[in-house]
Parts: sequence; C-alpha cells; structure tokens
Amino acid sequence: MILQEDRKQALELFQPLLGYHFKDLALLNNSLTHKSFAHEQGEETQDNERLEFLGDTVLNLIISHYLLDKFPHYAEGDLTKIRAAIVNNISLARMAQQIQLGDFILLSKGEERSGGQHKPSILAGCLEALIAALYLEVGLEKASSIFFHCWQNRIEEIIISNGSEDYKSILQEFIQRELACMPVYQVVGDSGPEHRKMFEVVLSIKGQIYSSGTGRSKKEAEQEAAMLALESFQKESPPF
Repeated sequence: MILQEDRKQALELFQPLLGYHFKDLALLNNSLTHKSFAHEQGEETQDNERLEFLGDTVLNLIISHYLLDKFPHYAEGDLTKIRAAIVNNISLARMAQQIQLGDFILLSKGEERSGGQHKPSILAGCLEALIAALYLEVGLEKASSIFFHCWQNRIEEIIISNGSEDYKSILQEFIQRELACMPVYQVVGDSGPEHRKMFEVVLSIKGQIYSSGTGRSKKEAEQEAAMLALESFQKESPPF
C-alpha cells in the first residue's frame, strides 16, 4: 500500500503523541490499519491482525518483566491478576485514548459511521499492533521504554486499584437505584480460533438493547458492554 501525502501528514501528527518517530512509516501505518479498511480496499492492503497477534505477546512479556521486578515477593497468582487488569481490552482502550489513537486508525466507511474509532476492542487491538510495530523497529528494550514513558502513570493507577474497576457492579447499582431491575447480558456470538476466541455480548435493560461489547472472555465482553452503557449515560440522560 503506497502512502498518500495526507496519510503521511496524519502519521506525522500522531508520532509526537507516542513520543517516537518511526523510520518505517509503512510499518506504523500497517499497525493502524483495521481489517474492515483492508477488506474494503482489496487484497493489496494488509490489515494489522498479524501485528496484533505479535503485540499481544510482546505486551504480556513487557508487563510480566515489570511486575516481576516491582513485586519480587508476590505469588504467581497475584502477578497474573494484576497483569490481566493491565492488558484487558478496557485498560488498553483507555491507554489508546491517552494518545488519541482512534483519530489515526484506518477504518471502513461503515465502521467509521458506527463509531469504530471509539470501540474498546478496536482501540485495544490497534494498540497491541502498535506495540508490535515498535518491537519490530527498535527491539524489546526500547519498545518497553517507549511504552512506560507513555503509560507508566496509568499502570500505577491500575496497580493501586488492584484492577478493581468493575463496570458491571457500577452499572448494576445505577440501574437498580433508577429502575429497580437488573441489566441482562447475553452472548450473541464468538469468532476466531480457539486460542484467540473473541466473544460478543449485548446488554439489555427492560428488554431494550443499550450496548454491546467484545472481549477474549465472556466476562471481559460484559465489562466492556457495561462501560459503554455507563459512558453513554454520562454523555446524555438515560432514556428511561
């Protein structure tokens, strides 16, 4: 895929937000190319899914090293819990929002219209792909340094809260208080290979669907759906 001048300019605007300038702009662009855009453009356009796969592994390694150094006396189970709180879709989406990543992701016209640049699953996947691109260009040590330069404070917040941001509980309390009922979560689909399966969940209140979420587990998808419902209620009054 040949980069057009306006795309090059957009990537130049993005890189100061990341704190690193890529030598290989095509690699950076690939990391921000969602599969919907690639499908729309045709076979010559490569999506970021392979980079996302690599970035998932790189990110887990970076965070694992960090936690082992920071907590030398923690048991494996405690370390795993903290790492999961850092690398889940919701946390990664928030990190992506810190560098305005959604503004620079290439999406299909349909995905753009549906607000794809704000969807946690898309933001998280592109952030993983971006980390893979950093790893391929500068290696693990430098990629880790760039990562912590951007998100050290966010990671510390997650550690302090012990990964306790429970959007389902917050939403449930709100709905029970306002409507004296419970939100209902329903799995409506799954996709991908067994080792990287993604679940889709819809959230309903009194029979009306308010949001949907995706995640690598049903619990993560439910948390995303609850978070999106809460965010929509904060932007405008709940329609009930």
